[in-house]
Amino acid sequence: MNPDFIVCDEPTSALDASIQAQVLNTMNELQDEFGLTYLFISHDLSVIRYIADRVAVMYLGEIVELAEKEELFENPKHPYTDALLSAIPAPDPRATETRAPLEGDVPSPIDPPSGCRFRTRCPELIAPPEYDFSEAEWDAVRAFTRAVDRRAPAIDAAEADEERDAGTLRRELRMTYFEDVDVGGEAGEVVDEAIAAVVDGDPETADALLQEAFAERSICAREVPNYVLEPELGGSVHVADCHLHRGDAD
Repeated sequence: MNPDFIVCDEPTSALDASIQAQVLNTMNELQDEFGLTYLFISHDLSVIRYIADRVAVMYLGEIVELAEKEELFENPKHPYTDALLSAIPAPDPRATETRAPLEGDVPSPIDPPSGCRFRTRCPELIAPPEYDFSEAEWDAVRAFTRAVDRRAPAIDAAEADEERDAGTLRRELRMTYFEDVDVGGEAGEVVDEAIAAVVDGDPETADALLQEAFAERSICAREVPNYVLEPELGGSVHVADCHLHRGDAD
């Protein structure tokens, strides 16, 4: 049929390593011989790095980062790309590096989060500007907010405990999520109110308070990101849908 463009949807996902290598080498030979263009879809970034020239990373049905291959692998600009790259197994059995898995579940593509689609799982969620959070304070607030949203074991235990008094349970929750930080001001009042709601058996109210006060006030929730960056390793433009780069975009 002499095609110019071929869509390859996970063509090597069910193959063992040796057969996979033969298929990829054959595809490269055919590309050179016939001048083909491939759209190669895969969850295996090692395969992508071998065969691709340009890479688009997708999350929840939309592209979140687009760059030349070396630029993307050596200079990733989106937290989701970072997470994917960190999940690649090291081929050295002596390697001891640890990987931080993403928290939470993938939202529904039918009803995606506002702003940045990745924000509900992003480890780099930007703090609301109206609060003068230190990095440690924002990390603690964000961890507590996500724990309430996902009904973490400590949240469920505090809600279900009917034997100990409310004051003890509130102190335990604060020690669990705010042991090393003291969140004060308006933000501290919201945290106190949310902790009290959890202990009173109303985590839904606590979740609504925290989402409205913190998560939904972040620029990540209010604006859809789309930034064109100057590539550091040459080649065409580097697109990253992340508000971390709002000051670096052209």
